[in-house]
Formats: sequence, C-alpha cells, structure tokens
Amino acid sequence: SKKLVAFGGGTLLVLVTSLAAPGYGGELYSKYVLKNTGLSMSAAYAESRGEPMEESLAGAKQASFVGAGYGVSVGADPSGYRGGFSAVGYGREKGNSVLAIIEETGLIGLVLVLLLLLHIFGMALKAYRMSYGREVRALIGLSTGLWFGLAVHFNFEAWLVAPGSAESLFYWGYIGALYAMYRRVIYEARARQRQSLLVGGAIFE
Repeated sequence: SKKLVAFGGGTLLVLVTSLAAPGYGGELYSKYVLKNTGLSMSAAYAESRGEPMEESLAGAKQASFVGAGYGVSVGADPSGYRGGFSAVGYGREKGNSVLAIIEETGLIGLVLVLLLLLHIFGMALKAYRMSYGREVRALIGLSTGLWFGLAVHFNFEAWLVAPGSAESLFYWGYIGALYAMYRRVIYEARARQRQSLLVGGAIFE
C-alpha cells in the first residue's frame, strides 16, 4: 500500500506540475539534457561530453607514462587564468577522470590509483564478510554503493583529479572515511573471534 501511495502521489505531482506549468518539462529538457545548446540530443552530447573527451584522449596519448603534471592540460592556453578561488581560464574541461589521470600523471598514475581503489574494495568485501549484524552490513552496502555511484559519475566528469574541485575533496575524504570504517569493522570482528576462542578454551579447560 505504501508503494501504491508513493506511485500515485508521484504521478499526481507530475500531472499537476504539467497542468500548472505546461512549458516546465520542455525547459528542464532544454536546460539539463540539451545543455541550453538548442541542438539535438546527439549534437548536444558531442558538444558537452564528446569534444572534451576527444581533447582529453589526444592529451592522454601525448602524456605517455609520466604525464604532463597534476592539473596540467596538454596544449591548453593558460593566459586567461586570473588566479583566485576560481579555475576559470585555467586549462580546459576534460570530461573523463580516467583520461585526465593519464594526461596528468601518465599510465603510472593510473595504475597507482586503480591499485588503491582495488585495495579499498577488497577491504570492503572483507569487512562485509566479517561484520556482525544486519545493521553493519547495511551500512557497508549503502556507503559502498554510493562510492560506486560516484565512480560511475567520474567517467563523465574529470573532478577526480581536478585541483581544488569540491567533488574531488569530498570523494577522497569519503574514501578515507570508508577505509577507516572497513578497518574498524575488521578489527572488531577479529577481536570477537579471539574472545570466542578464549572463552571456548576456558570452557574446555
């Protein structure tokens, strides 16, 4: 019944919004799907994501193994950069974090980042298997799911290694918090196991 009420309420909200503001749906489509380009969806995608990714791919091919430097955009003209708290005029939009990592830190940097993320994912699996209680497992599952959602998103944006990016600061801080949580869960699980072995040994003695 709750699902039915939620579905009905959502449908009613969409209908009321459509009747009250007939052009609102078209405005949202134009703003967020077509990126205010006034073009078709394929042309808007090419302009918004396709061109930055192509430039990043070309930069990544030139960067080789060591990269051009953290935050550096190969071939970009930094003369319009004015400093301050804004990155306007510095480098260019890259459109993909993996390509940005290769362009800035090379294949060596990409391997190091992938190894780090794989290690943390291994910790997540270990913590999930060793955890006690459904609440802890639910917390691990939800927090790790958010991490994977962010990982999917950084394939369409280059904030993962963008200097001063709010998303980058949040992501790496979140990764650190996840790692601390996984270690805590594993530590407590091992402590429980040792306590159980001590209690069992005392009983048999």
